[in-house]
Amino acid sequence: MSEHVIITGGRVYRVPAEGGDVDDILGWIVEAYGQPAAVAALSRQQVLARIGRSAIPAGFPDPDVVVGDAGRESGGVTRGWLASTVQAWEASATTDVQPEEDTVPAETDAGGGDEEWRPGARRWEGVSTAADARAAILTSRGALTPSGAVLTRGPLPTGADLARFVWHRWPTKPAQMPQIWVTAPALMAAGMKPPKTAPSSSDELAGPIGKLFGCQITSAKAGWFTATFDRADEQAGDARRVHLVLLPFLWLDAAEQRPKDLGIVGMRGTESMLPDDEDDEDGAAAALGERIAWVAEFAEGVMPAARPATVGAALLDAVRRRGRQPHRIEACPLPATVYAETPRLDPDIERWTHGGHKARGDQVDVIVDQRAAYLASAGQVELGYGGEPVELSKIDPSVFVEKSPPYGIWRVTTPPAASLDGLTRRLPLPHENMQWEAEATFWTTTRAIQQLVAPVDDGGAGLSAAELGISGAWLWPQHGRLLRTWADILRVKLAEATEAGRQDRIDLIKNVYKAFLGRMSGAQHPPGQRHYQQPVWAASIRADTRWRALRYATRTAATLDLYPISARDIDTFVYRLPADRDPAVLTEESEANGRYRVKQIVGE
Repeated sequence: MSEHVIITGGRVYRVPAEGGDVDDILGWIVEAYGQPAAVAALSRQQVLARIGRSAIPAGFPDPDVVVGDAGRESGGVTRGWLASTVQAWEASATTDVQPEEDTVPAETDAGGGDEEWRPGARRWEGVSTAADARAAILTSRGALTPSGAVLTRGPLPTGADLARFVWHRWPTKPAQMPQIWVTAPALMAAGMKPPKTAPSSSDELAGPIGKLFGCQITSAKAGWFTATFDRADEQAGDARRVHLVLLPFLWLDAAEQRPKDLGIVGMRGTESMLPDDEDDEDGAAAALGERIAWVAEFAEGVMPAARPATVGAALLDAVRRRGRQPHRIEACPLPATVYAETPRLDPDIERWTHGGHKARGDQVDVIVDQRAAYLASAGQVELGYGGEPVELSKIDPSVFVEKSPPYGIWRVTTPPAASLDGLTRRLPLPHENMQWEAEATFWTTTRAIQQLVAPVDDGGAGLSAAELGISGAWLWPQHGRLLRTWADILRVKLAEATEAGRQDRIDLIKNVYKAFLGRMSGAQHPPGQRHYQQPVWAASIRADTRWRALRYATRTAATLDLYPISARDIDTFVYRLPADRDPAVLTEESEANGRYRVKQIVGE
């Protein structure tokens, strides 16, 4: 007997195919709106990894998909669950969590008879449950999930009681290290006293935090403490590791490039900061929960981290896991001979200036830059993969006539810029390592060479490949747009945040992609992320961004007869306009990432 199988609302239904109106209606829906698709289900192993259990718990939903024939002796069946089914169970399991009887004794129950703090109640609505299985927020009034479900009522009686909470919340070892976010009032309620002198690093607090909570602190950075809790019972040797995130200390160990960045808590001194958790603990917890859940929705396995670069790496890991055949990526620091000759590939524009004291009364200085410059380039440049690069000594420069030349780094010698047609000293040179009056030998990326051989009116140097005098190369086995999906996810998130006017989200997204792409150039990577040591990738992205900058400046000069008086970073120009000229002439029509916009009018 034939039948229709319909999946809707996270449930699977069978509808007999008996002819008549039902078949006609379903046939019309399929033809008009449907697309052929396979049923994507999670296996038993995937479900266990997701919910952090060692066995399917009692009361778990029946499988949505069954492969095989249970009635045959030749073999059993393979069960599968829809992702929406598992997510719905996680949400219901979260709201049903009850504290251990001795976790919060009645005499210390700060919530008293307050029904709003009854375990299972919700303190706020409309927040995703995506992070609930992996994070908890401890306040002086109780513990909550990021989505707002109350886990326990009242503060921790003592710091040592945190171990009980950890073991109760995660009775089986979770696939991903959980996070416990702790407010300042919760810390004080647990017995922590403010330090007599302000600490200068998180390491200084590792000892006191470990003593307070009865755990071993194995790492500490930016207010994030990796804590190990041993179990004091017959299961000796078992342990739970969690990230303790202490809100009062997130300012420690600030990143040199972003000293005010506190991650999802916001940028210090700006409106993106959470409400003060000492003055408005409930408001701070609600805003924090919403932000944690929002990050968790980026992709499976993504959570906030002590550094935004780590979030960017986790997102790329998630994107690669979803791929049918993840590309082989290995850490590729610069070869020693390359680094010795060119320590920084394809550098920024190093504070170039051309004329200009302060603008007079009849003039105005206008600063322009690209929208999300690095994000635009990351999604479109070709990047190398497939193993370590191979060194070549004989190179055919004609490869740069091809639309997609090999990916690598090349040793070039450029002629004096003054000898080339079309270049002007009123604009920065196409490449920072070029010189006006002398030849220059340096290593550079494929993307930068594509700019050098591009016409001058397109932001290039107008060189032929033969004029580059290529005398060495390191080439990768394969290349492709490895960051396209990663960049697309962040681009969509950034557009949504901009439309919603969410400055906290805008700041976080920008910090994520800038920090991750910046970290590629260095050797400091967390465990499990060293394969993202890719200085040539970072240089390729800079080269693409610089080319777009020079193309803009060249075309602005040709069409408007306007030249910048200075340039910095890699995409920022300062133009001096007559006071009666509309600065909007410097804005490109498209609002796409990578396009130029007026960033600031000096003095306004």
